[in-house]
Amino acid sequence: MNTKAGQETRKTDIELNLQVFESAAKLAKQNAADIVVFPENGILFGLGTRENVLKHGEFIPNEKGVSLCTDEYATKTPIIHRLACMAKTNRILVAANTIDVQNCSSSTKSKCPSDKKFAFNTAVLFDRNGHLLAKYHKMHPFGEMTLNVPLEDELVVVDTEIGRLSLQVCFDMIYSKPGVYLAAQGQIDTMVFPTWWFDELPLLAASQFQMAWAFGNKINLLASNIHKVEVGSKGSGIYAGGQGQFEVVSAVDAKSRLLVASLPVKPTSTAAHCPLNAVTHEVPQLVPIPSNIQYRYQSINLTQTEVLKVDLTKSLATKCSRGVCCTLNYQVAAPSTDTVEDFYLLVTNRTRPGAYPWTEEFCVLVHCPQLENLKACSLMTSNRPLSTTFSFVEMSGDFSPDALIYPSVIGSEHKVLPKSDLWSYKEDKSTGKSKQKFVLSVGSKSSSEKAHAVSTISLYGRVYSRDPPYEQRPTGGIEL
Repeated sequence: MNTKAGQETRKTDIELNLQVFESAAKLAKQNAADIVVFPENGILFGLGTRENVLKHGEFIPNEKGVSLCTDEYATKTPIIHRLACMAKTNRILVAANTIDVQNCSSSTKSKCPSDKKFAFNTAVLFDRNGHLLAKYHKMHPFGEMTLNVPLEDELVVVDTEIGRLSLQVCFDMIYSKPGVYLAAQGQIDTMVFPTWWFDELPLLAASQFQMAWAFGNKINLLASNIHKVEVGSKGSGIYAGGQGQFEVVSAVDAKSRLLVASLPVKPTSTAAHCPLNAVTHEVPQLVPIPSNIQYRYQSINLTQTEVLKVDLTKSLATKCSRGVCCTLNYQVAAPSTDTVEDFYLLVTNRTRPGAYPWTEEFCVLVHCPQLENLKACSLMTSNRPLSTTFSFVEMSGDFSPDALIYPSVIGSEHKVLPKSDLWSYKEDKSTGKSKQKFVLSVGSKSSSEKAHAVSTISLYGRVYSRDPPYEQRPTGGIEL
């Protein structure tokens, strides 16, 4: 799209995207929201070349408190101007994602690109008056070879009337900084999270990992994912991590939706329970909505993973992998009848293979409808109702002492299941300092009245201290 016609098409797309954002911001304010969060690449999509990145990216001021809804910025930085004016017009905080283009300075000369510009994947936050509260440069681009990695860690914390907020973007959620680090330091109440996430089952579907991340770090999370189900991108949510509550939108159609919910300002507050009172609204679209798209997702690479088929006629299964041991106690309420439904216990302690390696330990019970061989489940979990149900399942895992554990339970049709009275999660303190033991329970051994259809039960551990250094590399997939 280097032709004049191509550039005009892109300008039209940007304008249509901004108009949808303006409709959503207005709708959020009508529903008494304090903040609206938009997805990664929601404005600038598919730029492809460095030339296009520099053409459509904008210089975002480095000073906090700058008023950007003014005539001065309307022509100089039109995207940032429109976002600032959305905030000012609706008297609402606005968080969005765009590209920040900065000139190279003398202090960065050794790392300055040949075009003398840095271009960063950037999250921005505006206050109710259209002032720039904060900007954050994505520390861990997923490929995105036309963009730059910031030269230093960016640990953004901003005080607002709705608590202490921070920003991270998409692939940052895999790593310790900024979010996990800031949460562990007790520096933030809520993480604002624009993302374009590609679902990988059974552990890293967007809504699943958002929920697990918020629960594991015990903070609020506002996650806004781009909605392109044909490439496996769906699932946004509002999560009260300290209270174990959440609400998600994860439809498989092509419609855009706005999720509105209430959150406690302090996520670990001991005050009275704060109901989410979540409501979902459709956002009017300005282009035809396709009706024949199909949700596609990836399944995990099982390299260095132990796989055990679970015998549903028994009640116990156990498996170990390089010091990580997982035990499963279970009772089947209703075995499958017309359809063969196999379940497997997956266990690993590994550095994950691929362009971006990281260290993970996990215990996972997963339904696998298409097992080509013991090491190759070609389709993890089911997108249809399950006929096999359990009275209870108790999964326990022994992990490294420095692993951070993220729990999740997925039902049939890829539905993320709430904790409430369905499942519980705790650390067993009896193991000493050499290991951590965590227990996730679904249902109750003492009650066989309820049956639970689950496709995935997981204890996903991240050992950030053993991660290889991050290095930006091509992914071979879709990039900005």
